[in-house]
Amino acid sequence: MAFTASEMSLMAYTGANGGHHLYWYSNTESDDVTAANFFDGFVAQLKEGDVIVDIDGAMFYIVDDIDDGEVTVAAMFDAPAP
Repeated sequence: MAFTASEMSLMAYTGANGGHHLYWYSNTESDDVTAANFFDGFVAQLKEGDVIVDIDGAMFYIVDDIDDGEVTVAAMFDAPAP
């Protein structure tokens, strides 16, 4: 499935050192969020270093690179099991 902006929520903002965001992504269709250009439709809100929690995929991702409107994320680590 394609990225859906309504499934992304801003959860926190760290104002220190230029600030980064923590986003919560509800991956209802088991999307491959690491697929090339998956988050490109949200590029205006993202910056390198932001963290995205894929709640349904139980993973943490970091916005690794943004180049010419193309967003690349990388897995940070698995979310802890409940």
